[in-house]
Amino acid sequence: AKLETKALKAKRPGFTDDRYNETSYYIENGLRKVYPYYFTFTTFTKGRWVGERILDVFAREFRAHPAEEYERCIQAGTLTVNYEKVPTDYKLKHNDLLANVVHSGFDNVFAGGYRHETPVLSKSIRLIYVDEDIVVLDKPCSLPVHPCGRYRHNTVVFILAKEYNLKNLRTIHRLDRLTSGLLLFGRSPKKARQMEHQIRNRLVGKEYVCRVEGEFPDGLIECKEPIEVVSYKIGVCKVSPKGKDCSTFFQKLGFNGKTSIVLCKPKTGRMHQIRVHLQYLGYPVVNDPLYNHDVFGPLKGKGGDLGGKTDEELVRDLIHIHNAENWLGMDGDSELSMFNTRKGELEDTLGGAIPKGVFAVDSLVHLHHFLSGFRSSSGR
Repeated sequence: AKLETKALKAKRPGFTDDRYNETSYYIENGLRKVYPYYFTFTTFTKGRWVGERILDVFAREFRAHPAEEYERCIQAGTLTVNYEKVPTDYKLKHNDLLANVVHSGFDNVFAGGYRHETPVLSKSIRLIYVDEDIVVLDKPCSLPVHPCGRYRHNTVVFILAKEYNLKNLRTIHRLDRLTSGLLLFGRSPKKARQMEHQIRNRLVGKEYVCRVEGEFPDGLIECKEPIEVVSYKIGVCKVSPKGKDCSTFFQKLGFNGKTSIVLCKPKTGRMHQIRVHLQYLGYPVVNDPLYNHDVFGPLKGKGGDLGGKTDEELVRDLIHIHNAENWLGMDGDSELSMFNTRKGELEDTLGGAIPKGVFAVDSLVHLHHFLSGFRSSSGR
């Protein structure tokens, strides 16, 4: 993985009042939307680009626009290297960070298509508990915790800053974009470290409630299958002997004749652990656009059966399906969604912004007196 140096991080635009105020929200058809604004796209220099002129690279690799357009951007200083203006004959080096400032409502020089920040459900964030040390809130589903991929203002961090004046919060833990439930932030580095230590040492219990397909078995069910990350770029995992050890306990709370409400207690914190384990058991989360999909084979990944696909074939097919259904790559590496070399490969249409039948896994974090029971994700 390529990491930004301290010098680059210092130059990178931070979460300031200017950044918070660069645009505003509006509600339409039950969705929270963002007015277009200027946005900085970034990517690191790829190995095959090293030693080549920046203008030559963009003219060849990003053919959505003519070379003259890239030349204008470089000369105007909107297309920079390590956040500094460079000449058009600048030769790229290892770990150079390319940045391009564009208006989010107009053509993105890199992706070559109209880019609007992806809308989310308009459900408000409910504050559960706030004091000088911590913030506890009920995160709605469809909303990312922090800026990533195609999300900046439609994130918990930005909404808290813009609408609740809760700024400079420290992340203690995260919930997936499509997961709703309790989320904690520290209001000081010291408190955040204390809470992170408690979570890391399993002094804080986490419970999740979700709706799954079929009638889940009775009793306490433990899944101890190891989980491997197939691709960090698109954010997909699978059960694999080469994966990391993990454990999740499940217990059925109810069955309506078609779907079950299941209480989930993860003992470890692997990426997509609950969703992957439920897929493996054959009871995927209802409407999960990723792990409840036949792209994993006729059995949808039950028992680890991916229909004979290799990891490369799975990733290829996932990207192909996403191009048609527009639900993949929103939470992971921004390179997939913001630095594509072919125009139209990732359509960013408002109609496809929210997956059909958004699913929710409800997260319940037992923190002393903050929560004494659990609730289901029914109706979310």
